[in-house]
Amino acid sequence: MRPSAPLRTVFWLCALAVAGCGDELTDEEIEQDDVPNLDGQRQAMGACLNNGDYLPTLYRVEGSIEGYSPKQLQGTCAPQSRPGVRAFRDLVLQTYPCTGDGGIVRACNVGGNSEHKEGRAWDWMVSYPSAAATQLLSWLLAPDDSGNQHAMARRLGVMYMIWNRQAWRAYNTGAGWQPYYGKSPHTDHVHFSFGWHGASGKASFWSHTKHRICNQAVPEAAGELFKDMPAGSTGYQEAKKLYNAGITSGCQVSPTLFCAACPLTRAQMATLLVRSMLAFDPGSGSRFNGPAPSFGDVPQDHPHRAAIQNIAAAGVTLGCTPDGSKFCPEQPVTRGQMAAFLGRARQWQLVPGSQTFADVPSIHRFYREIETLHALGITSGCKSSPPAYCPDATLTRGQAAVFIARAFGL
Repeated sequence: MRPSAPLRTVFWLCALAVAGCGDELTDEEIEQDDVPNLDGQRQAMGACLNNGDYLPTLYRVEGSIEGYSPKQLQGTCAPQSRPGVRAFRDLVLQTYPCTGDGGIVRACNVGGNSEHKEGRAWDWMVSYPSAAATQLLSWLLAPDDSGNQHAMARRLGVMYMIWNRQAWRAYNTGAGWQPYYGKSPHTDHVHFSFGWHGASGKASFWSHTKHRICNQAVPEAAGELFKDMPAGSTGYQEAKKLYNAGITSGCQVSPTLFCAACPLTRAQMATLLVRSMLAFDPGSGSRFNGPAPSFGDVPQDHPHRAAIQNIAAAGVTLGCTPDGSKFCPEQPVTRGQMAAFLGRARQWQLVPGSQTFADVPSIHRFYREIETLHALGITSGCKSSPPAYCPDATLTRGQAAVFIARAFGL
């Protein structure tokens, strides 16, 4: 395709100014006037704690890997969302719950060429700069354990991405991120376009065995105490306070990691609570001297056995079964359970309160404990519109750091 006169002028200027401007200017078919929400599908970004930048629990994938997505730009108009794109959207929004959905499909008579019109594109609503966007894009383009470059982008069938006035193309990976000159600067959303293989949901990410990754150093945290916690991420300041108080040394020593996105297990919770109780009030150790049940699933050589016995003696836990015979040490703690553990550890007088959170009615088993946390300013919930606490959601180590630091005045 012969460039228009303005584009030919830009080519000439690029030749004079720099050693090439990448293939953006010759690639006129790429999304040029991308404006999210044209299909009316946008899901507003939730108002969440810490500006919504969560460290993700991402994945590594076993098995053979496919090549890069070929250049398959829009050829027809069939605005029906494709299963691979829907699955990718759901994965990202579950990983980053405070970001938004800008939509997949677009009407045929709206705007210029776009894979939205074939249901092969998605707009992820985040505003530049965004730690969430940086981390997701880094994950997509990182090599895997076998040295395969851009592994997850290949396994998902990503064809190209646009973010903050730059575009990355699977069919021209040698160029890296190149300047993007479309009408939208893409500073309020990331655009993802998929080849047909990825859009159809046949890419290896969906068919091969996946393993969650929540203990991985990230470049954005290279200069921080914990190499997996960029400044400003959930629990960043609180994890440092716990570290300085001797309550935690993280989840890994070299490099030092906190595993902020990993679930907090009941065994880990026990150790963190015992240390926090002693740091807050050294005299609280007397509470550990009482009789404690012998949990059948906590053997003598369990690394957290002493802490589990201590919180049981102090009445902080009653076990995980109705008869109190088991503790379920490797089971993740929920946000509702953590409210109860903190209330018992601090021996708070529980407030009756009026219902604050839409998902915690007065008949909820942890209603008073959760209302007490809210009344004391320890939590404002998991999102504010509508107010919600997410009592059954798994508590991450990053979120636990926030709860514990606030509850014990660190």
